[in-house]
Amino acid sequence: MRWFVGASIAGVLAWIAWPWVEPVRVEVVLASETDRVEIRWRRGRAFENDRAVFTAPVAGARLTTGIPADTRSLRLVLRSTPGTASVESITVRGLTTHARWDASNRFRGWLTAQHLGQVRHGDTLALDATSPGAFVVCHTVRDAIASGRLRERACIALVAALIGALLAGRALRRRPVVARRLALATATTGVAAALAWGAWSLVGPPAEQGYFDRGDAYVFTFVDEQGRRLSEQNGRLRMLLDPWTHYRNAPGQRDDHFTIDENGFRDGVTDGDAPLVAVVGGSTAFGHGLAPGEQTFCRALESSTGQRLLNAGVSGFLSGQELATIVHRLDDWRPSVYVAFDGWNDFCEMAPLERPVATATAYRMFAERLRSHHLLLGGNPDEPPVPLEFPAPPPGDATVRSANAYADNLEKMHAWAVGRGARFLVAFQPVVGQKTRSAEEAAIAFSAERSAEYERFLGIAKKRCDAAAIRWIDVGADTRITNATETLFLDAVHLNAAGHARVAEILAPLVRGE
Repeated sequence: MRWFVGASIAGVLAWIAWPWVEPVRVEVVLASETDRVEIRWRRGRAFENDRAVFTAPVAGARLTTGIPADTRSLRLVLRSTPGTASVESITVRGLTTHARWDASNRFRGWLTAQHLGQVRHGDTLALDATSPGAFVVCHTVRDAIASGRLRERACIALVAALIGALLAGRALRRRPVVARRLALATATTGVAAALAWGAWSLVGPPAEQGYFDRGDAYVFTFVDEQGRRLSEQNGRLRMLLDPWTHYRNAPGQRDDHFTIDENGFRDGVTDGDAPLVAVVGGSTAFGHGLAPGEQTFCRALESSTGQRLLNAGVSGFLSGQELATIVHRLDDWRPSVYVAFDGWNDFCEMAPLERPVATATAYRMFAERLRSHHLLLGGNPDEPPVPLEFPAPPPGDATVRSANAYADNLEKMHAWAVGRGARFLVAFQPVVGQKTRSAEEAAIAFSAERSAEYERFLGIAKKRCDAAAIRWIDVGADTRITNATETLFLDAVHLNAAGHARVAEILAPLVRGE
């Protein structure tokens, strides 16, 4: 009995305590000299103030820091006056955990905000680090740590149990009365603490959510028609290849953050005879970042207008993909109104990065995943199925070129809708730079120059819409957005629940045809 008591107490305490003391370290090897590097980690939904800062590290420097065992995501922030910083490798290590990202796996899983211009070349991960907020982020660090976490806890608990049993047996032989009382007190305290900890986990207040930073729920996974995962990244939002739009939402998804019906539409389509309004757009229209129970502006519009709403938004979509969606997927539903809630993706993808207008937002991501699948099937690594690098951009003003390409697609959408007897409305989506920022929004990197360039982009599109008699509304220019002092944005472009409610309020009269 004495051996069992000692082993049980020590094993249980080690099992509970190990996640808080487990030694996990991250190491970043630089390939170029950099002004400043920050390694930040996220445990909940937000990157708060947990970070390690390294000033003026040289090429070849190994930057290392310990991180909590319950780390979910890592962010690597780079600042470099010359303009580009390069990373040779990133490694996460625990006792039985090891994950490494380098040229051999092309840093798969590390992402960046679109406008920062992340590029990969040679044997390094290179990032345009002239922006004060330039970063790469990996949301799959939790998987790497968890791969060995149970083994580590079991091993430590077993070792602690053996030591506890030996100490208990030795103590009880020498001082049986005192030792029994001590063992009883320790056991009682341990059991009470374990019960209290378990009860608090069940009924205690939820953990502080903090400020949003592209949570795990909206990370992509690429699957085939049978739902089999093709991508190395194991996200919760599944995407399918599509002959018309490159990719689309996989049908039949149910998550605590979102529901996608059998047709690939978020929240499905309400039954009834009320007029149907179809909304196309990118991740903001889709409702990227909303927490469980929060509704998109589409769902709010359905309540306020009495019409049925169909949310056909897909993360990363450009206007050309929206046009293809209208023609090939939405026409069978015969909507009475089409709403294109967009603008940002076309501007962000085409203009500032000097990419050709045919480029899809997720081009590189899908190109790499197609290459991985190609290799799994025994393909030649020197003959990838699609080019991994973007072709050289054409000459001229990129913003003017992309705005006109965007307007061309709007005109085609409008012509199709009118030809099918439907109304068409363009809602230029807002960005955080168009409003009075709250304290949370002040932390979002978004320059005045970038905001002005987006306004120039929209200005060109508006003139084209006016010339084609297309009805439009600049949502970001509405005073209910510009003068709002409360937080409406999760990041530079994605809206929180309050932002979606505000957009629904602005769009409701136009959707009703007023």
